[in-house]
Amino acid sequence: MAAMHCYVYYRVAGAQASAARALVDALFQRMAAGSSATPRLQIRCDPVTGEHDGATSDATWMELYPDVSPGFVEQLEQQAAQLGLTQLLEGGRHVECFCDAPPCA
Repeated sequence: MAAMHCYVYYRVAGAQASAARALVDALFQRMAAGSSATPRLQIRCDPVTGEHDGATSDATWMELYPDVSPGFVEQLEQQAAQLGLTQLLEGGRHVECFCDAPPCA
């Protein structure tokens, strides 16, 4: 089976950024056993300047979970809900998973 990588993106209001960050860190700790690599958090930045202001204004955040197994997403969403992270977000969490493309023949 090819390695699966999951990406979770959502909007965070600037007023909720500090609380959301603490909950994402807690979520990463809870999910550490389900991935062979360290998860990462990214904040959408301006493609021209490369800068973001996600700590004080509304921003799109993305969690990256490399090398996860089937069933990981269900556990991830359960943990996010239990922590209260989903309640802080604007519009919910959007999850997409990808596998590496096979080599050309």
